[in-house]
Amino acid sequence: MASLQVLLTDTESVSAFSAHDTRLQLIRDIDLALDDIAQASTTSPVLQALKLFRSRPTKLGSDSAPTAEELAREVVSGKDLDSFPSFELSILQQALCARRNSLAVVSRLPPELLAVILELCRSIDDDEPKFRTRRFIPVLKITHVCRRWRHVALASAAFWSCIVLSSPRWALEMLERSRNAPLTVGMDMASGEKKTVAARHQVLGQVHRIRELHLTLPMFDSMLPPSLFKPAPVLEAFYFWSFGRVNSIAPASLFGGEAPALRHLSLRSCQIHPDSPLWNNIVSLELIKVTQLPTGCDLFTFLATRMPRLRALSWCMTETSLAFFGKPLEMPVRLDLETLELNSSNWPIYWFLRNLILPKCRITVHVPYAGDIKHTWRALEEQRVCADQFQICAVTLTDLPPTTKEGTLEVGLFDRTCERLSRYTARFDYDLSPMQPCRENILSAAALVMSLDSLTTLTINCASLWRFPPPIIHHATVRTLILHRHVEPFTQQLDSDPLLAAGDPTRFDAVSRVYFPALRKIHFHDIVFEQEMEAILDWLAQRRRLNVGIEEVRLIRCSLSGAELGSLKEVVTRVSVQRV
Repeated sequence: MASLQVLLTDTESVSAFSAHDTRLQLIRDIDLALDDIAQASTTSPVLQALKLFRSRPTKLGSDSAPTAEELAREVVSGKDLDSFPSFELSILQQALCARRNSLAVVSRLPPELLAVILELCRSIDDDEPKFRTRRFIPVLKITHVCRRWRHVALASAAFWSCIVLSSPRWALEMLERSRNAPLTVGMDMASGEKKTVAARHQVLGQVHRIRELHLTLPMFDSMLPPSLFKPAPVLEAFYFWSFGRVNSIAPASLFGGEAPALRHLSLRSCQIHPDSPLWNNIVSLELIKVTQLPTGCDLFTFLATRMPRLRALSWCMTETSLAFFGKPLEMPVRLDLETLELNSSNWPIYWFLRNLILPKCRITVHVPYAGDIKHTWRALEEQRVCADQFQICAVTLTDLPPTTKEGTLEVGLFDRTCERLSRYTARFDYDLSPMQPCRENILSAAALVMSLDSLTTLTINCASLWRFPPPIIHHATVRTLILHRHVEPFTQQLDSDPLLAAGDPTRFDAVSRVYFPALRKIHFHDIVFEQEMEAILDWLAQRRRLNVGIEEVRLIRCSLSGAELGSLKEVVTRVSVQRV
């Protein structure tokens, strides 16, 4: 092992840019030295040594408090570890750890690039109604990783530009460290403590450099501070939320009517006066539990006339919202949206979509499952017809992670021009407790209402599909079937196939009754085959006898025996196996 003198002072010949073997050898020597120091300091706890070091920084004759590296270089000359006082051992330990960190590959990053990486760690959680600091304060631990990271973070104004007001002391400290950087501010206006109010006025006094503002109003008081009526030239996103039952309406003079950079607006139980200039440049709009609409015109006309640049709309509707929509429009309103998200029940979604024409728009609906969900599919089908007559070429069924009492099934409908992004996405929340064939009902309703004449690919990635609905399993254009994780519903249906049970598969109507008559490819993903392969082999052999055989079977991360794989190759033209 190299001497302590070499480990601490040989900083020019070995650095983070040295060869891997050279750095690795020096790191090993440092680790051995740290082990020796740990053994030598067993008689004196490290915490006591650090207290002694902090209370007597000039013990080694220095006039000012030296750094750990400087002290370490002084104490290593001509001494053995056993002769070091406890505080000197702590100094050595700090110096060696700093030296070891300097050899890490991450130390090659220039300070400017490291600062950008550290800035990406800061965030405000939109789901926190009171913008608590518990999700941001842990980011401060970054400054405790090593001295270099701390220096870079302290020198970066943007790292401290994410301010939450639930801790007034931290809010003011971050405001000072952010210097002139654009700010992201989150605050709850409910608190009336003197420190919080003072910090609120000081932070909002910098409204001219706030880029993103999350503002939550108290339940019964909608008074806004005077600072919010001054121009906000760099404001890009404004979240204006209230958790009360009464909709608060901000006056048209909010931000002095001057927020030229404002592009995203999120309103929850709140409104901005319809005459406000803030609506003019909105590109993305989110409306949550908004039960009152701008006066003077219907909702859809307001969206089309006041927000000509609107491209993304998200609306969480309640049943009471329907009373404010007014009568159905005689002529649907055209909106040039790129994305639309609707969260409500079947009927409000149907009513909402039938008043709009949305060409080239990707639509996502999120509804609770009910026995009759045809309204949802009917609304999407009418959009398909009214918009641009696109063709549905692929359908996917996917189970999303369940919540406490609910599961979510996602149905994606893909257009040929949408590549990997679904043109329509329908998410249905259902109760996990009762046993009901909700997946089958949802898929059957889609097949009965939607025009699926061009459907060529069907993907099933859900755990408990009881059976394949008849409108799907007898579909005449599906050429590719993709099954994930579970194959039992399909094999159980094959076991009950009358064609497989009949002794004469050459009857004139056999081809018309076969499952997926146009099927040519099957993909199995992440499936452990046990007894299911026997039914699949019989079905594949029967299709081959009827001259509607399968051309390709792909097994991706699947488990089956060698004999089953050999039998599969006998009834299929091409079999490919992918283990990883």
